Amino acid sequence: MDISFLGNDEFEEYPGYAVFQGEPLRDDEDLFVLNGLSSAPGARDSDAAGFGEAVISRMVMRDAGFDVRGFDPEEHVPELRRASDLLDADSTCWDAFIDNGGKALMYHGTYDQLISVNSTVQYYEALCDRYDREETQGFCRLYLVPGFGHSIGLVDMGADLLGTLDAWVCEGERPESIVAHERRYDREDREYLLCPFPWYPRYVGGNPAKASSYKETLDH
Repeated sequence: MDISFLGNDEFEEYPGYAVFQGEPLRDDEDLFVLNGLSSAPGARDSDAAGFGEAVISRMVMRDAGFDVRGFDPEEHVPELRRASDLLDADSTCWDAFIDNGGKALMYHGTYDQLISVNSTVQYYEALCDRYDREETQGFCRLYLVPGFGHSIGLVDMGADLLGTLDAWVCEGERPESIVAHERRYDREDREYLLCPFPWYPRYVGGNPAKASSYKETLDH
């Protein structure tokens, strides 16, 4: 499955899977959640609209009582730029972090309904452009989690990422693939293979609920 998305100036393609092969695309519970994130024009009763209202009223206008229905972005360009400077963590200068021996694990669910996983991929690629891919992978690893949403989704992923990070910093054990598990009580026996980007898990056969049924691959 190729997921097409809108980049800065043109359509691009992100090769990979939105969910683990062998998993359903959705279930009724998740459909209910998605319906709460309406993008219909004029919708003001969804979670996503509520986030937008808070940003405009509190960060842009700095007036908690501001009625966003009267907001004209053309009249508030300086205020929008000020808010953008606060919200956009887009600097790729990690020099001080690297010089101090810092290590970072990043992860993002491909099912995230609020923040596009593609923006995280683009940021990581920008890091690789600045430091080259091999050096970047020496201080920062990115893991995409198929089916994992914005703390909700088809997958409720649990993994010892802190222990993984501690072993990397203290023992020099750079993480490769990580076996995660399902946290929902009715699916506790499920495992997920998390691969460091740009690798992703391809189903090779067997029980789709076991990490051993997947392998790292770059072969799209």
